[in-house]
Amino acid sequence: MISVSTLVIAVSALVSGGLVDRIGTRAAILGGWSLLAIAVVIFPFGSTLLEIVILYSIWAGLDMVDVSVPPLAIAEKYPKEKRASVMGTYSMSVSLVSMIGPALISFGLLLGDNVPFYMKAIMNSVGIVFFIIATRQTQSNDEEIS
Repeated sequence: MISVSTLVIAVSALVSGGLVDRIGTRAAILGGWSLLAIAVVIFPFGSTLLEIVILYSIWAGLDMVDVSVPPLAIAEKYPKEKRASVMGTYSMSVSLVSMIGPALISFGLLLGDNVPFYMKAIMNSVGIVFFIIATRQTQSNDEEIS
């Protein structure tokens, strides 16, 4: 799985960059996170090794969107003088929220084998809502400045 994951991540990073160039950061992250939520919900239903490898590859590939796209979105939305601070705040927020992940997974497993997957899908969906709110506020601020 590690070899498959590494290959998928490498290819997905390339595809992710091309996708952002074609459809923009907002559409790429909204589409990527939405598809990731669906893939995560479907993943536990894989029954054969091939199904599991394919679903995991889709999951790992789509998971690259949240690594590569936010820095681009920050670069597009913020002036050069604020980019590093905003990126640092974003990275800190992701790291702090990630710390509660193992505890949530453990709790989810107590509720059922598939619950952690549903929890991840819900968190991705919440991330979509937060991203929409954040980009709307930034867009309205950009219009006020213009």
